[in-house]
Amino acid sequence: MSALVVLTAHHSKDMPLAFVKDLIQTASSKARKGRKWVDAQEGFGILGVICGPEVTYSQDNGWHFHQHLSVLVDGPTVFEIIAANGDAEKLREMVAKRTKAAGDWLAEAYKDKIRCAGGKVSDKHGCKVRIAHDAEDASDYTAKGSMAWEISGGYKDETKSDASLTPWDIANRAAEGDKFLYARWKEYEATMPGTRSCVVSAALAKKLGITVERDDEGDEPVLHENDDVVGRVVSPLWKRWMRHGLASTFLLRVEAGGEAGFADAVEKTNADSDVIGKEKDEETVATLLARLDVRREEETAAHLLRLERETVEWREAPKRERAAAEAYQHRFDMTATPASIALIAGERIRQRADAMGQRAVVAGIVGELAESYGVQIAESDALRAANAVPDWLREIEAIMPGRWLSDNESAALLRMAA
Repeated sequence: MSALVVLTAHHSKDMPLAFVKDLIQTASSKARKGRKWVDAQEGFGILGVICGPEVTYSQDNGWHFHQHLSVLVDGPTVFEIIAANGDAEKLREMVAKRTKAAGDWLAEAYKDKIRCAGGKVSDKHGCKVRIAHDAEDASDYTAKGSMAWEISGGYKDETKSDASLTPWDIANRAAEGDKFLYARWKEYEATMPGTRSCVVSAALAKKLGITVERDDEGDEPVLHENDDVVGRVVSPLWKRWMRHGLASTFLLRVEAGGEAGFADAVEKTNADSDVIGKEKDEETVATLLARLDVRREEETAAHLLRLERETVEWREAPKRERAAAEAYQHRFDMTATPASIALIAGERIRQRADAMGQRAVVAGIVGELAESYGVQIAESDALRAANAVPDWLREIEAIMPGRWLSDNESAALLRMAA
């Protein structure tokens, strides 16, 4: 039999999804570890636990992260068979009572871990425990918590109202321009990747003879196949299928046909979508894809144009740097003597007037010139040359930075100004 348990905790709008998720997952994991859990497994005949997470968002209470646990309990014990004395209904009631007790024990252990972590959980509403009616009930319940159902749009009706939004409700409204829910989607997108669905305990895997992959985080082992990409579907087309209730149908077709049948699954689902779309007076899939191609071509052209501009700027950058370096060279016919180097240093210091007097700046300029010209001058000579110019020359340098003017050029500019 299976005890179906919902694990949740108090949450509010100011709590990030990552906080709520970590609080509940950690408490759930700790409740299923240690000596007490080993004793509970033996006492209740617990074979293992299948765990599936589910996430919704409430405009009033924020993120609601909860786990659906299916606590599988072994069949009748020898003592129960003897006590039932051939009464099948009595035997079933005894096993059901033990199964319910196993679920209740786990719920209480979980609530204790939540409170130890500083969280809050209601004794009345925090956890729910019931016995599965049959195998199908247990299977559906576990699948409800699996994020695979979030992908395929399953159980949408139960969270259809504005009071409780599924991640895809959030994504759709974000795509329609809701900035607040766009932020919530980005939060979901950042928090949920790597979250395991359909977590199967080691004891159960051993009992059923299935191989599981160990979780790197040290939690329960995980039962799932490696991710194999068999094909891709563009987002607007997938959204159309979701709107027409065809996402699950498509996934079933892919599961049946595999990679080889992926294209056929897409074609058949598109045909079904056209039938439904015609009833709703929507555009055909072919029109949708054609419109997407045009938009993609426009976006690609804009992207290429942007890359081209960036490439030109990148190629022109060295030229600009060389031009700036050449502009820094000085027009005079004299050898690289300490006196001429001092003049160059003086001009460079004046060009950095805001840094005038800072020893590190002066030392840097002197060092650059010594490396370029092979002539070392004293910093004091550079500062003296920087200050030994009339104001009119400073004004000309401000108008034409990067050039050291000869006396004839200076005189010509003064005559023009006059």
